[in-house]
Amino acid sequence: MPLDRALARISWAGFKSTELFLPATQPLPEAAALAATLEAADLSLAAVDAGALAGEDETTGLESAARLGRCAVLARNLQANRVVCDLAIAAEPLAEQLLSQLLAALAQVPVLLCLRNRPEDGPEGRERLLSLIAANPDRLGLALDPGAAYRAGWDPLAEWEHVGPSLRHLYLTDATGSIAVAPGTGDLRLEELAERVRASGYSGALSLWVRQDIQSADPLFTEATLKEARFLMESWFDGAD
Repeated sequence: MPLDRALARISWAGFKSTELFLPATQPLPEAAALAATLEAADLSLAAVDAGALAGEDETTGLESAARLGRCAVLARNLQANRVVCDLAIAAEPLAEQLLSQLLAALAQVPVLLCLRNRPEDGPEGRERLLSLIAANPDRLGLALDPGAAYRAGWDPLAEWEHVGPSLRHLYLTDATGSIAVAPGTGDLRLEELAERVRASGYSGALSLWVRQDIQSADPLFTEATLKEARFLMESWFDGAD
């Protein structure tokens, strides 16, 4: 679906901000053109999803890090201060090296890099992310995907005291066992999670992912689905937009 149509649907549903996914397989958009598209939809940019910091060796890892850095500059040019990515590097020394080099390159770019937990990031993967964040708490944060956590075998509520202090970006996702489901229809206690988030003083974004089958559906159906999700978000999170 063309970006302008997708943003229009989000705006029609009453949202004021959006998170943009920029796949590595496509060239990055020009900042001025993207700003005009966002303005036409009456939306601000809350965050950029840069995909993954990936690579099997230093060369491919540096290429991935360089692209992520360009995403960060683009986000800042569009007045967003969050860039989200998965950490898809198995070798711990390489991951630490690339993150260190990336943060050094972005020293003058006031953007927070948020590492997102994936469905394959079980308790050990969670601890890995938190350890990396703890080493650079002013530059790195956790992008918590509750549904992915549950699918990976851990409950964000049970681990809240551990993960809450690192939370800088939050997704509204749900799961039943290892299956992703619509928010509010799975096993996660999202309303209780919202209470914990509010009590923590969290001031970042709350992001809702739209499934591909919804994106390609009839516009009226898509708008109704998005509005329903927005009402659910607002019932749990004060001021969600």
